[in-house]
Amino acid sequence: MAIFLNFRFLLINLTKNLISTLHSNIFADMKSLQEIWLGHNQIEYLETHIFSSYSPLHLVNLTHNRITKIDNRAFSNLSSLEQLFLGENRLKAIPISLFPHIPYLRILKLESNDITEIPDFAFKTITSLGSLELANNKFIRLKENSFHGLQNLASLRLDHNQHLQSIDFRLFDKFLSLRNLSMRFCNLNASTVKRQLFQKISTAHSLFLDGNNLIGIDESLIDNISQLKSLSLSHTKIPLDTVASILSKKFGYRNVILAGLAIKSPDVLFKVLTGAIRLDLENNEVEGIDQQSLLPLHSLRILRLAGNRLRDKDYATLLTLTGLEYLSLSRNKLVNVCIEPEFNVSLTKLKALDLDDNNIYKLDANCFNIFHLLINLNLRNNPIIQYKGDSFYGLSDLRMMVSNREYLCCAAPESIISCNPLPNQFKLSTCSHLLSHTVLRLLVWIIGTIAIIGNIVSIIWHLKIRKQDMLIVKTLITNLSIADLLMGFYLILIASANLFYSQRYSEYLEVWLRSALCLIASFLVSLSSLMSTFVLLLITIDRYLYFTYPFFDYRLSYKANAVTLLALWSISIIFTGIPILYSVNQPAANRLYGTTSVCLPSNIRNQYLLIWLLSFCGTTFVTWVAITIMYVVIVIEIIRSRKLTQSKISLEDNIIIFKMISIVATDLICWMPLYIVIIRVFFGQGFDMDSLSFIATMFLPLNSCINPILYTIFTKKFIKYARIFLMQRWCHNCLTIYCNHLPSTSDGPGKVMILLQQQYLKVKLRKADRSEIYGLIKAYNENERECWEREKEFYKQNRSKQINLINTISCLWFCEGHKFRSPYGRSSSYYGNRWMVCYELVGEDMCTLDYVIKRQLIPLRPSSTLQIVQDIVRAIKSLHSCNIVHRHINAESIFIGIYKQDSMITTRLGGFTSALLLSNKIGSSKYNDENKLMAKDIADLGKLCSDLSLYCQTKALELSRSSELSLANQKSSPCNLWTIAQTSLMNTKIFIENQQKKDISIEKLADKVSSVLGGYIRNLQEHSQYPVAL
Repeated sequence: MAIFLNFRFLLINLTKNLISTLHSNIFADMKSLQEIWLGHNQIEYLETHIFSSYSPLHLVNLTHNRITKIDNRAFSNLSSLEQLFLGENRLKAIPISLFPHIPYLRILKLESNDITEIPDFAFKTITSLGSLELANNKFIRLKENSFHGLQNLASLRLDHNQHLQSIDFRLFDKFLSLRNLSMRFCNLNASTVKRQLFQKISTAHSLFLDGNNLIGIDESLIDNISQLKSLSLSHTKIPLDTVASILSKKFGYRNVILAGLAIKSPDVLFKVLTGAIRLDLENNEVEGIDQQSLLPLHSLRILRLAGNRLRDKDYATLLTLTGLEYLSLSRNKLVNVCIEPEFNVSLTKLKALDLDDNNIYKLDANCFNIFHLLINLNLRNNPIIQYKGDSFYGLSDLRMMVSNREYLCCAAPESIISCNPLPNQFKLSTCSHLLSHTVLRLLVWIIGTIAIIGNIVSIIWHLKIRKQDMLIVKTLITNLSIADLLMGFYLILIASANLFYSQRYSEYLEVWLRSALCLIASFLVSLSSLMSTFVLLLITIDRYLYFTYPFFDYRLSYKANAVTLLALWSISIIFTGIPILYSVNQPAANRLYGTTSVCLPSNIRNQYLLIWLLSFCGTTFVTWVAITIMYVVIVIEIIRSRKLTQSKISLEDNIIIFKMISIVATDLICWMPLYIVIIRVFFGQGFDMDSLSFIATMFLPLNSCINPILYTIFTKKFIKYARIFLMQRWCHNCLTIYCNHLPSTSDGPGKVMILLQQQYLKVKLRKADRSEIYGLIKAYNENERECWEREKEFYKQNRSKQINLINTISCLWFCEGHKFRSPYGRSSSYYGNRWMVCYELVGEDMCTLDYVIKRQLIPLRPSSTLQIVQDIVRAIKSLHSCNIVHRHINAESIFIGIYKQDSMITTRLGGFTSALLLSNKIGSSKYNDENKLMAKDIADLGKLCSDLSLYCQTKALELSRSSELSLANQKSSPCNLWTIAQTSLMNTKIFIENQQKKDISIEKLADKVSSVLGGYIRNLQEHSQYPVAL
């Protein structure tokens, strides 16, 4: 069935359509069709009557298919066919059976097939054939009658038949009209050519013998070819003097091709080529050209000198050939192609200039203004560093220009039609600006400024407090801030470069990309990204060990962290520094960042730099995966531990979880776009350079802004300090207070509402922002004023030195009784001779441990008694790490915060009236006395264990006499649990006493006590089956 019905097409082009099959009579109804183009498809077989009986059809193109077989009647009765193209297929034999059906064929192309033999009289039925192409086949021999009957053949191409072993040159006797013969790379030699070939082609006008070994050929080579106009002897190894002698035998050559003959000085050739129109001397060793030798070339229109050693002065010399229309000087040693004004030459006829692959680095103003008719200019593969906006002034007819220089087309004249590479105004950079969009420029300034300020503040903050506590964490965060600070410097450097090159960026693109500042920027962004990732990994490992193994000494030591950081910095500097050094003063192909205007590593065309880039991305990707996994494990561990201790997740836990989720989320936001771009490359979707550049300036730097916020600015200690700092700067009439959360805005604590009076006053206070907070007030009488003063001094020193203590009660304010105001309760005269201190209320209610033990109004669990001691151990360790001793730890100085809904408690250490801040270093004369004071705190802890043990014993006795006596002997009975708690506390007391008799440091003793208690707590939890309070 015909597919095309009654369409009056003259030509149909189905090139590159993946066509694999053509059915019979497919074009039967196209009666007016003259040309069919079916090249570059996947056709394997031509069926019968595909192109039959179409009298107007004169051209069929089947080039570049997979044809192996053609049916004898595929072209039946197609007497009008004049051109048949079957090149680049898989034919193994000449399709002789077709020729009787196409007797008037004039052009036949069978190049690039697998044909091995031409049978005798193969072309006898197509005597009108004028052009035959058989190049690049697999002929072994050519016989006398292979071309019999082709007396009208004018052009024969047998190039690249390198399997030829024998040629019967009598076959050329059959050619009566042969004008063009091409036998390039056919394994011919000098003796064969002279003796048998040239005597038989006396009518030839063009002769191409390139790539044959013609050493020793006679100078009378072409004496009998009187009409020869074009001669090509490229790569034939003929010496220059022999070539000159051959050419001197005859005048009138129009086209001479002498490429690859190792010619150093062509002056002798120029003298014998008078009247030549085209001269090709490519891929020789020409080192110089004498101006006088060019005088005979007055008719020359096309000159090819690519692949030689010509320099600037030779370029200027060649411009004296005022008749030239095409000049090719690619692959030479040209540096300056801009003609000086005093060089009075005007090449009005030059239309094409090829300067590809030279060393042109600069284009001055009016560089090509002598070429008034220039249409095509090729500047590809030149390291054009700088050009002027009017470098192409005067080229009013220029239509096409190509180069590798980004944004060179910005200076192209208005007449240009095709320019490569064409600047994309939607890319990161444009002709005018390094950063194309106003919003992008503002964001770079903003993000860079925030990164620098935030990280400088973080560095100063952590350096100032690093000697007080958490030395390892502070050191890690300081290094993280240094790494992120480098990213801030990178952004400001890019933003400054955009400002400097504003409105003229395209002209100075290469100046910027080759500058030291761009190299530094590339180094900064690489080092910052890599080192920031490594430090975050160390921080994550530290947090992972802290939360996953709280009672084991699995933390990395300060020395181990310092050595690791030093090693990572060294490795990162070397890893990023080597490709940067490799990029110094290199063209785009050898630079780490190629032509990326923001100097971001992105060169994927250089094999070695691509390996570096993949290593960089792979390392950071694996690191981020590890960080994410560890944070997920930490969150799971926090939730699991709370379930094991039958306690709800506290606000502090939620804050920790939220912060960890924020860290992972921001990391993914910042890095995932980069990984998506890289992954697209592996899936064959190409490397999106524009997206990568936007990622470099929009996403990656966000991490450098967010890290100081997450790890420094949003911490409680920093917020507290900032609040106090601002109050001291702008609120000069405020009372100086010493608290964690509530700065006062008046001379006293403000109005308080008394809600409960027990041992202490529970109050509700109104903050400056009108919100409310709960506190616990203690009133010292006049005889206790000295205690009040000492406690006040203790909190004052803590505030001034920014000491952050763990599990200690926080103070909201101090004031004298006569300044205390309350709308309820006793009058101010009652408090006038008292001295007030207000603590921050933890939980829904709070009282001292002494009150809990004596009154027993607040129920405790057996595990709670052990947890109280564990919390106090942590408080003691925190105090001692800051060189503070309590000196009076007992049940009255311990505060219990109660959560009534689920009977959970929290413990805080207070009563700092006897606390002492030590000032002597280890090894000093007074250090031993102060060490004894620390030992007293541990001894007091033993007494606390004894008191709580007695409490547990009392609870066990009460339960044993109660109605639950039947459960007393069960392993998980309440009575048994209280007994286990009592035994654990007594064992802890005994352990403390035994350890203090040994020569062991206070710090190690506290760690051991904490570890022992942890084991007892887990043991008790394993026995417990009662989640309710007991």
